[in-house]
Amino acid sequence: MAHRLQAMREDDNMLIDSPSMRGLEVIRSINDGNYKVEIITKDELKTYRMKQIRYITDPDLARYITDQLDDNDGNLDMTDPIIVFIDREGNKVIIGGNHTRAGILSSKKATSAKVINLGNLYDEGWSDAEVRMLGILLNPKPKKRRNPSSNDDFVKTLVNNFETDGILIEDPHNLIFLMQAGCSSRECTAIISKAKDAVDKINVGKMLGGVWKKWDPRSIESQETIDAFSDSKSITWMMTSKLFDWRKIMDKVFANMGGSRKNLRILIHHPTPDAESKWINDVKPMHTKLLDTFLVPAGYTYELIELATIISETESVI
Repeated sequence: MAHRLQAMREDDNMLIDSPSMRGLEVIRSINDGNYKVEIITKDELKTYRMKQIRYITDPDLARYITDQLDDNDGNLDMTDPIIVFIDREGNKVIIGGNHTRAGILSSKKATSAKVINLGNLYDEGWSDAEVRMLGILLNPKPKKRRNPSSNDDFVKTLVNNFETDGILIEDPHNLIFLMQAGCSSRECTAIISKAKDAVDKINVGKMLGGVWKKWDPRSIESQETIDAFSDSKSITWMMTSKLFDWRKIMDKVFANMGGSRKNLRILIHHPTPDAESKWINDVKPMHTKLLDTFLVPAGYTYELIELATIISETESVI
């Protein structure tokens, strides 16, 4: 059975008395196909307990497994068998494959799971340390290490290909490329959307003779901008046009109940040209009407100040 599980093989001539040796022998036996792979239902999988071996879990990995299952109608070929053993109380406990379990249970298409049952290790004389080491050895560090490409790497590649070769972001070949590089359908959608936003910024910047301004509300620059627009009669803060947050508005109002500041001054920044267009055509008119209806009768005034979107390479933003 071809299997992803690998472990460092000790020199056959060396005998090492270590608690980890039992784990290595089990992994070799799994790789040699000496353990039967069973298919269980999703409902049965829910009853299995989990043994937390790793320090932290990786939700992105579980989400990737879910996406791959959903993209392939629940086919289990891309998943490894979940490794379980029987504990002292007779419960089936997952010692390897917690991320696979999470991915399967979150999948809309998956209905079953592959499982290898190691049996009751404690009855065979295993110690807690040996069981724990086995859990780690099921997911060892590879000898040949690589740092896989990130979503930001893919975005940069698509943008650079547009600039050098004129390949449109929406070109079907980009989708094929991303799938060949191991991206799930959800990741492909997010990457293409982000790359399109980046190209829109470049195009608008070139057209208007500058670059698209990226605002980070947590930066010193943004705080200085807020300070520059502040006064004793106004509550001033920054908000993205992509998310007009009424909860934040109400928080500001309630925090100032009985106070003297009755003007809300919201500094709007546009993360993308598309967000700016939607703000102008849809978001601003709708929320202005709501502000006039609910906020003004309560004795408040408001200002929606749009911050710079295009600046030159050397221009100061303030």
